[in-house]
Formats: sequence, structure tokens, C-alpha cells
Amino acid sequence: TWGAAVEVDDVTLAGLATVGEMCGQALGRARVIDQARRDAVTSRLLAGLAEAAATAATADEVARRLVDRAGDVPGATSTHIGLLTDDRRALSVIHQGLGVDDARVDVRGLDRPWPMLDAFRRNDIVLLGDLDAVRARYPSIVEGMQETELEALASLPLVGTDGVPFGVVTLAWASPQRFDAGQATTLQATADLCASSLERARATDRAHAGTSSLATLATHLSAASSFDDVGAAIVAHATRALSADFALVGVVEGQHLRLLAPEAPSLGPLAPYLETDLSGDFPALAALRERRLVTFPSLDDIAAADPRVADDLAALGLRAAACAPLIDAAGAASGVFVVLWVTSPTFDEALSARIRAVADLCAQSIERSRLFDAEHRVRRDLERTVLPPPPRMDGLEVATRYEPATAAVGMGGDWYDAIALDDRRMCLVVGDVSGHGAGAVATMTQIRTVVHTLVVGGMTLPDVLMRTSAMLQRDRLGYATVLLAVVDLALGAIDYVT
Repeated sequence: TWGAAVEVDDVTLAGLATVGEMCGQALGRARVIDQARRDAVTSRLLAGLAEAAATAATADEVARRLVDRAGDVPGATSTHIGLLTDDRRALSVIHQGLGVDDARVDVRGLDRPWPMLDAFRRNDIVLLGDLDAVRARYPSIVEGMQETELEALASLPLVGTDGVPFGVVTLAWASPQRFDAGQATTLQATADLCASSLERARATDRAHAGTSSLATLATHLSAASSFDDVGAAIVAHATRALSADFALVGVVEGQHLRLLAPEAPSLGPLAPYLETDLSGDFPALAALRERRLVTFPSLDDIAAADPRVADDLAALGLRAAACAPLIDAAGAASGVFVVLWVTSPTFDEALSARIRAVADLCAQSIERSRLFDAEHRVRRDLERTVLPPPPRMDGLEVATRYEPATAAVGMGGDWYDAIALDDRRMCLVVGDVSGHGAGAVATMTQIRTVVHTLVVGGMTLPDVLMRTSAMLQRDRLGYATVLLAVVDLALGAIDYVT
């Protein structure tokens, strides 16, 4: 502008154009420099945010580190990070920057009208630049924002590598925001860094939890001594090791597969499958026949094998499954391990390896249970033969109890006997053979038979001991201790030797 009228000729116009061009270039350079400075600051803040997250040990610690510092990147006043709960029904939200309630945690159901929840449900960013924008979409939160002196907010979903959101970061400001392209880029970079840091931490937490849960499962399986005990341990502890919702095991018995499932009203749809023919279409039988891990990522995959099973699993809210064969020490398929999910997991090699590991534990436990059952039958037969109930005698009550020191076979070298000599006299025998295990049991049955025969034959108690001792020396059966006592009801006396 000029203070007086002038004639604007071509020279003046050319000069003005040159000045304008120089000003434009100067402003352009200034903008570039300012943007570079902002980018450098943003980069430093993002690097600091990443470093803070990297030094945290658990997903919860990572979330708290991020909520403390994420707002620094876009210059926000407060930060809020919500993560999907294990039951996938709500977000567990950590708040920071609101004063007295800093670092508090609350749980918000996914059905509530809230910017953070909308960002999660829609997997899309929610930008509210001022209170008018907030009032138009979420009138119920305007009062709360005014009380905390906040005027703008942005909610961005935290998306995993599978493209599915697992949480949300919300940033709020004390002044209105334009949310231009540059700021949007910064916000997205902040959300991406939070997502990657939290996803790594959650994966580490799951790995640690899986290892711990696997150890817990192994402990309970090692204590299981029957098929039902194995089934109960699997139902109670296998799911945590695999981040699953239900698990059970089936064992081959003859021409059938018997599922070791607990009795519960909620598991009613499983009742038709508790015992299935090995020649049927039950999906788990595929793993048994093919002797490999078989996965069913969706109900459609299950329905392709057996539509009825797919319908019954859907009634239980289950949507995916995996089945692994149980291979015993002889290399035979002795059963199948079945694991089920409400939401289909990523069937990667890591999950497959964990499923196989649990299946191996189950196979060992099933085999051990079979041995236990066989040993239990041996014990029952031995007790029936070697430790019969004492004979009855009027005026005399005899009580017996046999408690083995080891559960391996259920018996050792100890024995007892009760022999009715007549209707008023009873001979009681308690003995112990040196040694342990099956050899001691065999020696004990020989000695017991000799003692019983000699007593029934009318030999005196001292002679019974001498003849038995001579037999032990002759046959090199080791040694034994024994007490023989004759209870005489007519005389009211007891004669004994040892």
C-alpha cells in the first residue's frame, strides 16, 4: 500500500511480483523447517514412547506406560487406553490425565454409546474437534468433559496384525482441535505404536501364561490315576494352556471312542457323543484315523464332517475346534484330545505345537491310567485270594485292615490270616517278608500257604515257626518275621509265639 496515489507501471508490477515470489519462497522454507521441527519432535516423542513400552514386563505395565506418555506425542491433555477383556464383552480402560482419578481402571460394556466403544465396534477412528461435535453425537458425555475442562477428543482402534481390533486409545484436549492431515498422521502413528507394543506384550503374556498353565496341567495329570481323573484335569486346566474355551479327551475302548466329559446341564448337547462308533463321522475321529492334528477353523469346516455336531457346538456358543491323536508308547492311537473355542484362533505353528504338547501329556496320562487300572485289578485279585475275610466265631470279633505303603501294585510282603481251629479257638497270624515289589508278594504267598497248612494240620505254634524257618533256608527265600497267636475262648487265654 502507498500513502499517496502512484502510477503502477510495469516496472512496479515486476518489482511487486519479485517481492511476492521471494516472500512465498521464504514462507515455504519456513513451513518446511517448522514441519521438519515438528516431525523431529514427533519422532523423538514416538521413540521415547516406544522405549518406555519396551522396558515394561507385562501387557498391563505396557498399557500403563503408554497411557502415561502417549498423549505427549499429539500434545493431548489426557489419555485413555481400553483393552478387550478375556470374555470379549467389554473394554478394560485405564485413564490418565483426569486429576484425582489418574491411573484408575474401569470396565465398559461394548453396547454403551461412547466414542471409545464406537471406535472399537466399527474399527474406525472417531474425531470430535469441539464440544459442539461431541454434543451432536454423544450428548451424555458433554457434562463430564466440561467438568474435566476437555473440549476435543480422538478415539483410534488398536488393531492387531490380523486386522482385528483388540483395544482403543483415546486422546483428549483442553482446547478445540482442527484434526488436519498432519495431526491425523501423528494420531495414527501414535495408535499404531501403541497397538504394536501392546500386541507384543500380550503375546508374551500369553506365552508365559501358556507355559505356566502347561506346567499346572502336567502336575494335575501326573496325579490322575483313572480315566475320569484325566478327563477332569483336562476340562479344568487344558483351556488356559491353549487360550481355549473348552477341552476334553476321548479314549478308545474296543470299537468305540468314549469322551471323558464331566456331567453338567450346560454340556447336555455333548451327551450323544459320549460314546461313538469308531466307524462313524464324528469329526474327532479324523485325527484318530489320520494320526495327525486336525483343525476346524469354523463351524462350516465342522459341518463338512458332521452337520449335527456343528449345530450342537453352535448351541454351546463354540465356533472352532482342533483334534489331536493320543499316541501311546507302542505307537498306537489310544484316544483323541479335543479343544474348542468360542472365537476361532490363528492356527499357527506355535498353537499347533502347544496342542500337540498337551495331547502328549494326555496320552501319557491315559496310558498310566490303563496301567493303574490293570494294577488295581491285580491288587483286587490278590486281596481276594491272599487276604480273605476272617472266619466268624461266636464270642470273638476279628477286624482286619490292610494298607499298602505303595500304590504301585497295592500289596507287598505283609500278610495276615485268621484260622478257626475249632468252634472255640482261633489262630491269628501277622507276618512280613523282607523285600519289596512282586518278588516279596510271591514269597509272602508261599510262606502264608505253608504257615496256614501247618496250623490247620494241628502242629504246635513253635513247630510251625521252626518248619517254616527251615523251608525259608532250604529254598533261599530270604527271611520273614511272623507272630502266631491262638485265642482260646473256653480257657480265656492267648498263646503266642514270634
